[in-house]
Amino acid sequence: MPVVRASDLPTEVPGGAWPTSHVQGLAVDRENGYVYFSFTQLLVKTDRSGAVVGTVGGLTGHLGDLTLNPDDGRVYGSLEYKAQEAFYVAVFDVARIDRVGMDAEADGVMTTVHLAEVVADFTADMDGDGVFDGDTADTADHRYGCSGIDGIAFGPRLGSRSGSRVLVVAYGVYAGLHREDDDHQVLLEYDVSGWSRWEQPLDQHAPHRSGPQRPSRKVFVRTGNTTFGVQNLTYDEHTGHWLMAVYRGTKPHFPNYGLYVVDGSVGRRRPRSWVSGGLSAVWSRRCCRPGCTTARATSGATSSTAASAWRPSETAASTSGGLRRWWRTAWCCRAARRCCTGGPGTSRPRSSPSADPAARRGGAGGAGRGPRWQDRAVPTAEQPDADQPAGNPAARGEDARLDEALQQLLDARPATASICPSEVARAVGGEEWRELMEPARAAARRLVAEGRAEITQGGRVVDPATARGPIRIRRPR
Repeated sequence: MPVVRASDLPTEVPGGAWPTSHVQGLAVDRENGYVYFSFTQLLVKTDRSGAVVGTVGGLTGHLGDLTLNPDDGRVYGSLEYKAQEAFYVAVFDVARIDRVGMDAEADGVMTTVHLAEVVADFTADMDGDGVFDGDTADTADHRYGCSGIDGIAFGPRLGSRSGSRVLVVAYGVYAGLHREDDDHQVLLEYDVSGWSRWEQPLDQHAPHRSGPQRPSRKVFVRTGNTTFGVQNLTYDEHTGHWLMAVYRGTKPHFPNYGLYVVDGSVGRRRPRSWVSGGLSAVWSRRCCRPGCTTARATSGATSSTAASAWRPSETAASTSGGLRRWWRTAWCCRAARRCCTGGPGTSRPRSSPSADPAARRGGAGGAGRGPRWQDRAVPTAEQPDADQPAGNPAARGEDARLDEALQQLLDARPATASICPSEVARAVGGEEWRELMEPARAAARRLVAEGRAEITQGGRVVDPATARGPIRIRRPR
């Protein structure tokens, strides 16, 4: 990549005003001097002065973020057709875009590759009622809260700062306050070197399904829920970090930043905590699953130098006085399985994976695929945890506090309202609330058994013994 000095770059590149919508993504071809803008249903190509070279329109789906593949010189973009339950990576042969008004279907400048993994998560029937509730956040459906795809970027494999490039595609995630499996950004990693066998022109009236069935890897970055997930994703080759731009989330117990930085080079780490320079109680934990890679998501920096503050040896020099808040957690994934560092729906860390491979297959709510986040049976009131023998006073005291908190929360709400088990867990556990999620659900089951509560999914009363996935608790009606 040629060296470009800041003084050689323009201070602004106008993309123009177009009737389709707002700017959703952009990509810069520094070598050839072009800039590409996505206006949701229109691709615009300009030179670095902003002069329009050409446009590609005729799209009826949503064209999102853009990225340039330096290996083939083409521009890749996320493309959604939610009504048709089809999600693609659009590949533009930008060297052929030479006039305004080109058509994505008729002029042969765009091919597409279908992403089956996204469809599976978007359409997942998480409440098991046999009905997919469609493009709406107000439902228990959509695994991980998946609303489709937006962010897209090329870079080295997550966990490395060198090697061959891969394409990373980020999920859109519905905003929600009443579930916990949507507190992660989901990144799919693809090797596009063999994608030519799947690329096809797109007939928008009959969308094709040609593409890989699964990504090379699926990675979860715990940031807390956002509003529609990663809107823009990019790899910064100078720092080796991935940048994720989001609309801020609304869950009050998360920091809800608008920009997150992921150090994708961080591999497996031994458990530790340390204090250095401007950082306090920054931690990471090693995944329990052999061969799993881990990394950390960081945000909250108020200094431009904070992006380099990743290791203790760097911290004191790079963040001195420049960091007011720092929030870090861990992520990992191995074949989309649960990890002890906090995959979606995790109730508590585990020291070892299940010995039974069949126990690690299947999805929540009868969806039939995807991870099962508990690697062994979760303790309930009827099955005490081996770590908390039956009759343990601490366990009994915890149950009593959960029962009391549940009653108080229900009493404080209108008769027509419901609550989430996470509210009960937070009321008792504070910052350690996630470990109390299953005990809170058990408290709800006890109240149902007494005839003083109902458990619902999607507004319908369900059997507590068979309910899987997010639930709500309400007074009987």
